[in-house]
Amino acid sequence: MSSFKCFGVVGTSQVGCTYYEDDYVLPDGSVWVSGSPPSTGPDRFGEYIVQSDGSFVWHKLPDPPFNVVYHEGKLKNYDTMAEISIETLPGNVAARLAALENPQP
Repeated sequence: MSSFKCFGVVGTSQVGCTYYEDDYVLPDGSVWVSGSPPSTGPDRFGEYIVQSDGSFVWHKLPDPPFNVVYHEGKLKNYDTMAEISIETLPGNVAARLAALENPQP
């Protein structure tokens, strides 16, 4: 007999729901979950991650998930046009720009 079930890969946002036989064996690293994660999170800068107990936890993304523009001599969040500091950018951009602006002979 089959029933509608969902499973997720622990430590990721991967979830699959479909009809499974009751004796279906989950792939390694997967657990049964109660359903799909919530469709909306606390903000748009993260994702729900599957936990080993079958629950979901909100994971905030470390890098800015928005486009950055250079406007009026300042770095800005393209969505809000709010000024951002260079230290918030991933990849050690502040140090790389400083090295370009002050080349060593």
